[in-house]
Amino acid sequence: MLKTLMKSVVVPLAALAIAGPATAKEAVIGLSPFGTVDQKKTEIRAVASHLLETLEPGETGWVVNAWTQEQIAEITIPTDPKKSKSMQRRM
Repeated sequence: MLKTLMKSVVVPLAALAIAGPATAKEAVIGLSPFGTVDQKKTEIRAVASHLLETLEPGETGWVVNAWTQEQIAEITIPTDPKKSKSMQRRM
């Protein structure tokens, strides 16, 4: 499980961190389609938390299937601070 998590979440997140949040107006993170339901839940929570911490209000992050490059999710950080905090509480 840890190896799958490392390959599908940590490596893409590390690549994004190298680019630096100040330079990223948009982010794309690819997730492996392989793994258990529990692994997928852990991965998407990690990605969503990362995007909420990294992107500024109004910026967008996309989550894609790393195998097929199909879009899984699009997350735009709200410009209203109250909505952004609400998103963080739901994580």
